[in-house]
Amino acid sequence: MMETCTGCGASVAASEITYTPEAKVVCLACAAKMDVAGAQAAAAQPKWMGFAIAGAVAGAVPFLVHAATISSTSVNGVVTSFVYRDWIAVICGVVAIPIGLMALWLGRSSLIRMQAIAAGIAIALLGGYQIAHGFGVFEDGRSVSSEMR
Repeated sequence: MMETCTGCGASVAASEITYTPEAKVVCLACAAKMDVAGAQAAAAQPKWMGFAIAGAVAGAVPFLVHAATISSTSVNGVVTSFVYRDWIAVICGVVAIPIGLMALWLGRSSLIRMQAIAAGIAIALLGGYQIAHGFGVFEDGRSVSSEMR
């Protein structure tokens, strides 16, 4: 029994028939071309998306891991100087900002440009937030040990 390939129009023997997801008959050569095209389409993830994922991970790490140093000076029991540094937040913020800017730069010519721009800006802002948090800008005293109060 012979069928006709819908891809190239060649006659296909019953033992060599393969089907597309749409249930069309194709020969082995056309099926191989379709698999390559499908693999290339799956691998065609935009370059900016990899940077966006890496930047988001770098910016999210300080929400889970902390390595803070606290130093203070007191005179007659009154705290006169207090310095808080979360070095994980500072380092991850410094890493996230350029990665976010790279995602923004690579996404400027993407088909989904607005998503790329939004992701790049969000990651750069997250990096800035982590740097500010690491330098103690947003600390409200709750993380200060009880002996400092």
